[in-house]
Parts: sequence; C-alpha cells; structure tokens
Amino acid sequence: MNTSGDGYLETYLEQLEGSISVLRNQLPAIDDMVNRLVATVKTRQQILAFGNGGSSATTSHFMVDISKFVRMHNGPPVKAICLSDNIPTLTAWANDDSYDVVFAERVRAHADVGDVVVAVSCSGNSKNVLRGVEQAEACGAYTIGVCGFDGGLLAAKVNSAIVVPGERIQQVEDVHHVLLHVVSIQVAEQLDGLGAEPYRARVR
Repeated sequence: MNTSGDGYLETYLEQLEGSISVLRNQLPAIDDMVNRLVATVKTRQQILAFGNGGSSATTSHFMVDISKFVRMHNGPPVKAICLSDNIPTLTAWANDDSYDVVFAERVRAHADVGDVVVAVSCSGNSKNVLRGVEQAEACGAYTIGVCGFDGGLLAAKVNSAIVVPGERIQQVEDVHHVLLHVVSIQVAEQLDGLGAEPYRARVR
C-alpha cells in the first residue's frame, strides 16, 4: 500500500470496499444476530459484549448504540453491558489472577440462560476472548462472534459467527463498525413502537 505518494487513500478504500462486500454473503448470520438481539430485549434478558484494544472500543460503541438507539425509536429499555468498560474490575482480575480470565470472570458474574454474548476479535485467537465465550456457553448464553481475517478459533467456538476478511486490521475494524451500526439500526427498527407503557404491561 502506498503511504507516501498519491493514491494511498484510493488503495485503502478499494481494499475496504472488498471487505465490506463480503458482508453481503453473510446475511443469514447477520439476520440471526438481529433476531437474537430483538428477542433478548423483548424478554428483558441481557446483551453482553467484550473485546480487546480497538475491538474493546467497538463493543463499547455497540452497546451504546443498542441501548440508546432503541430507546430513541420508542423501544423498551435494553440491558446492554460492555464488559471491557469497567477498567478497575478488569485490571483487578488481570493483576491478581491472569489477563486470560478478565472476561470469563465477568461473564460468570453476569451471564444467564437466554442472554446473548457478543465477542469481537479481529484475530479470533485472543485467549481471554475465547475463555469468555467458553464461560458464556457454560452459563447457557447464546454466543456470537464478530471476527476478522479467517475467523481464527473464535469463529468455530461460537454459536454464530460473522467473519470479515481484510488486508489490514484497521479495515477489519472499519467493517466491524459498519456491521454493528447496521445491526443496531435493524434492532431499533424491529422494536420501534414497543415503548415504555406497553412494554411494562407485557412484562408485569
């Protein structure tokens, strides 16, 4: 990739377009993710998400979109938690035990049968992400992997996976954001009009 002369932006965007186009081949997995999240919100169960580094920021952004955007569309309140956000708890587990368990221990504390756990990892091979998914399965949660490149070990470990290939990790992260924006919009639109009053009536 040319990073010093003319054309570097065009090259990056061409590569990015190639990664985005792959999403069209994964509509069943994307539909499954949307449907699972909609059902989870309707039954007042939880959506938990986690990832490392840039993927941590991605999961945090996604949980904001799911919780706030649904309410903006007059949808019900959403129990959406990013397990990467509580830095004191994360670093306590990392310091006192191992970084490999930072998500697994938080999943153990929060996840229950019927919850949805979303793990985002570009490599798909991060030990703490894999252990978090294993713990989610042990808790009876439905697991979704948002992966990059060839999917890594994560794609084979989750109940449903969406894999985004790319030339660079930045492009994979770009497409993860596009994907999760699309998902959050679809979830909000499917829950549109299920506002506070009728929602309280259903779950009373």
